[in-house]
Amino acid sequence: MVCSRMAALSTVVAAATAMVAVLHTSPVFANNVERAKQRTDWNKSPAPDAPYGGCNPAGSGFADKRGVLPSTVQTWGVLAITVLDCRGFDGGGGTNEVACPSGSPYAVCVANHNDGIGNAFLFGVLKRSTTTYANSPTCPGGPNKLDLLIRAGEDPRLVNGIVTLNCGSASGTEAVTRVACPAGPSPYAYCLSTQNDGGGHSVTLGIVAANGPGDPYGLYGECDPVFYSIQNGFRPKIMLVRDAGGEVRKVQAIEILVCNEPFGIGAGFPLRRMSCDSPSQAARYDYCIKGEDPNGNGVAAGVITTK
Repeated sequence: MVCSRMAALSTVVAAATAMVAVLHTSPVFANNVERAKQRTDWNKSPAPDAPYGGCNPAGSGFADKRGVLPSTVQTWGVLAITVLDCRGFDGGGGTNEVACPSGSPYAVCVANHNDGIGNAFLFGVLKRSTTTYANSPTCPGGPNKLDLLIRAGEDPRLVNGIVTLNCGSASGTEAVTRVACPAGPSPYAYCLSTQNDGGGHSVTLGIVAANGPGDPYGLYGECDPVFYSIQNGFRPKIMLVRDAGGEVRKVQAIEILVCNEPFGIGAGFPLRRMSCDSPSQAARYDYCIKGEDPNGNGVAAGVITTK
């Protein structure tokens, strides 16, 4: 009996040893070094709070893009941060403002030759400005950029900015279609083009995507355009805070809790800061905003701020 058990145990041990040998020579284990050299797709994301890193073939770490900006760069109003270049460290540390690439839409660019975790980088910081406002003309005398996006059948609520990339003379129809964006890193989720914007121009637009449902610069509006015919356009959520008398520079996130016709939400009452309705909302948000906005929407929103 003992001998048979010992023989069975020996068989199990031999099988396990053989399996370990196979695993250590399998492609999964053999490729671990190569897997470690792969660059992360986070470096392709223009989201301001996305990580960057892994840029050194010899090994490097990851960090938060917004967190490495120098104190000279104000972080409110940031729509996107593009990783224009990232490689292994090649100099001294310290993040400093540098000249942006010619013709780029960035408000400021920053570079660091040694971030302390093995990377050197160049970032482009895109901010709210006349360059990025969605509710601004395509070209001088042209229609609203947002109107072209709507004509293309795209959703304004998923956008926080639109940049005019090219403006020329009209050369064809008013159809608006998606086209390839300029080559290389950019802050754009996609690009749109038309041969005639309706104002006598051929135009190409770069569309900057909202960074999730809490993006304070993402657009909202026309909350019931069919039944209640609320069709007065879209505007950035950060305007809710301004209209309610809040401090816009302290806002980190704004989430729409309700958006509908005004009756029952605040018809006739201007937007105002108030306590949130439920314990779960009070636990999540620093305060809430409720009322009727200038475009006729009844809005309730939760606001998260810096402490």
